[in-house]
Amino acid sequence: MKLKKLITICFFWLALLLIAGCNSSDPVIENIEPAQGFVGTVITIHGSGFTMSGNDIEFVHEDLTFNQDNTAYYQSVSSPDGKSITFTLPEYLAAGAPTLHDAIPDIAITMPRGEIQISIISTTGRSNPVNFTIREADLNKNIFDYDNEDEFWACVEFDGPTEKWFNPGPLGYGISTGPVPPGSEVSIYVTPDQKMELDNPLKIKAKLTHRDENWALMEELKSSTVTVDSVKTYNVLTAKLPENQGEYYLLTAEILGEKGKVLDTLLSKIYVPLQGISAKLTTDREVYGPQDTVIFRLVNYGPTMIHFGRPFTVEAEKNGEWVELPLDMFFTMELIMLKPEESFEQSLNLEDFPEHFKEGRYRIVKQVSGEGTDLQEKLSVEFEVR
Repeated sequence: MKLKKLITICFFWLALLLIAGCNSSDPVIENIEPAQGFVGTVITIHGSGFTMSGNDIEFVHEDLTFNQDNTAYYQSVSSPDGKSITFTLPEYLAAGAPTLHDAIPDIAITMPRGEIQISIISTTGRSNPVNFTIREADLNKNIFDYDNEDEFWACVEFDGPTEKWFNPGPLGYGISTGPVPPGSEVSIYVTPDQKMELDNPLKIKAKLTHRDENWALMEELKSSTVTVDSVKTYNVLTAKLPENQGEYYLLTAEILGEKGKVLDTLLSKIYVPLQGISAKLTTDREVYGPQDTVIFRLVNYGPTMIHFGRPFTVEAEKNGEWVELPLDMFFTMELIMLKPEESFEQSLNLEDFPEHFKEGRYRIVKQVSGEGTDLQEKLSVEFEVR
């Protein structure tokens, strides 16, 4: 009897441990990277307890009014390691989550903007909520606005260029500039011209500074001073940018004269965009005749520039698969840069390829890259020929 009672007690405590284990298996969010983004941004949720598949992401915001609890969902996301979930912030959400709801209305809910709460829901439970900010694709166009240089120099603490030493002066240089990915290495190099007189050595002071979106100083990240006294290449400053996205920096080099007087200034704007591509291909119609011309447009929704060439491919749907058509098309090889909120239009004359465009479904495919990112994306748009 004592042995039977002991076994019963053991089973009781084992059951409690199993219940506790189930509770402890609830997913946990530690942080979201980046902490803000726009539609199209690649988001990574770090934590623990995620399932290999079937994780539903719950968004809570006052503008999500379809459900009474102000919720909407991004459904069935995988986590190969159980510790991270990576997805692209979508424009539309679902009304329900398969882990919570048996019947889900077939409705697309627009992603709200502003501060939102995100939780992970899986078959093992619900995570803690974490705040996340969804921004409009509101790139500060000053990064590309070169017609406003006088206003720019008026709002920074540096003297404007005199061109006595830099461009077109006798001091050659290399300087990092433009949109770059997070964590990029930036640098300034100078090389005196062989004809340059160096009887009096030059003192060059360089800085990497963190700025706000109006280029006001937030923090000095690194500075260095070198003395140029011979004809060789000098590494004036090299630094690694922080891993943050959506940030602005200035890289500067100043030639200093007697008593610290600035004789010339070299300056470069650096922008680290949010890491995502939000672009779309559209056509002017959905249905065309075999002698029509398809007008298709590529729209960049920001927040950074995208670049691409004129080439595109056309695929036909055959037996449920897309097969590229061997069209003999000629393209000029040029790089096209598209700023946010800009569009680019091309055309495809179906009459030029009568042997290929019979009745059926087709799609145009075009590859774009995000300026200042390592991202590439293939965009496509479908149309029908009748």
